[in-house]
Amino acid sequence: MKWVSAIAAIVSLFLAAAPANATIRVVNVGNNFFNPINLTVNPGDTVRWTRIAGVHTSTSTGASTKDWNSGIIGSTPFDVQFVLADGPGPFPYLCSVHGVSMSGSISINIPPPCCVGNRGDINDDGNDATILDLNYLVNDIFRGGPPSPCPEEADLNNDSSPSTILDLNFLVNDIFRGGPSAPACP
Repeated sequence: MKWVSAIAAIVSLFLAAAPANATIRVVNVGNNFFNPINLTVNPGDTVRWTRIAGVHTSTSTGASTKDWNSGIIGSTPFDVQFVLADGPGPFPYLCSVHGVSMSGSISINIPPPCCVGNRGDINDDGNDATILDLNYLVNDIFRGGPPSPCPEEADLNNDSSPSTILDLNFLVNDIFRGGPSAPACP
């Protein structure tokens, strides 16, 4: 048990130093336009509305479950992060100053589920959790990738956030200490 705690401590030091991999997608806001008008983002991406000219807002229309209102966008851009839990959208929005004549939409590119059987086949070689999967997960977390071809496979503790120290701890316990195995995929 001591070595598992030691590995967890070392891994958390690496995680603290790891840079965030957030993608920011920019929507320019100008004289009666959003550019691009319609945007598809990946889960976790942030959309940043940047004022180019004029007086504008980015305000969700209430036609979806995700609500936001930038107020007047000044020299500081306005950001909204879109996550998997938000669903695919679309998330319509408009400029409350100009109404529907200045509107746009955000959608989330939600990949189809790829997890088959038990989680743990992180390197997608068709086998359940092995030392090769452990190596793949360590490379993903500490060395910047590549990420698992199937993120659900890397979510070993089934907490909806793959490739974390908790998943690494779960995999080490599974491979070297005999259990428990990762839960089955949905």
